Amino acid sequence: ALYLCGAGVGRLGIADGDDVAISNLHRQIAHRAAGLGENKAESLARACRALNPTCDVAAYALRVDSAESAAKLAGSYDVVIDCTDAPGSRYLLNDACVAAGRPLVAPSAVGLCGQLAIYHFEGGPCLRCVFPAPPGADAEEPVASCEDNGVLGPVPGVLGTFAAVEALKLLAGGKLAAACLRDRMLLFDAMDPAQPWRGMRIRRRADCAVCGVPS
Repeated sequence: ALYLCGAGVGRLGIADGDDVAISNLHRQIAHRAAGLGENKAESLARACRALNPTCDVAAYALRVDSAESAAKLAGSYDVVIDCTDAPGSRYLLNDACVAAGRPLVAPSAVGLCGQLAIYHFEGGPCLRCVFPAPPGADAEEPVASCEDNGVLGPVPGVLGTFAAVEALKLLAGGKLAAACLRDRMLLFDAMDPAQPWRGMRIRRRADCAVCGVPS
């Protein structure tokens, strides 16, 4: 958010229903210890306004836990960046972005690893094309979370910085948008100093439940 605000994005929306906790400060560095207990969206919005007062920053103190809340957010902005850590919220945002015709920039990180992709951009795949459904509570390998598995503070920063780059390219349009991370997913591994970044191709599925083409 700070990079987008500093770059001169005219309108920025930040949604988060959680409050700032001391366990957040090592990786969510826009917050301060003095703001413990404050809503995260309000805290981050204040930091953005301090950096660039000309940016119109809206704070939404809500969780993306319903199709309605996801649709409201996706329909209000040109590009959506998914910084949530809940699989359910990720799928709600994906579905809302497909319905609203918005690209979804999706970074994620846990431990010393992370990944980044852009979904639903100019006919490209959506999240459900790559991962058709969120894992259930009875999954053999449940999704790793920062809360349960930890995360090295700079790793989300690395993924978030790259996500900001991709979002700015999309917003700029033209040659920059044409050079965005389209139909590919970047994988980051801080434990591989020789090649920390790897890429893999992702494709739209004709039978995708959300963006597939009916036969």
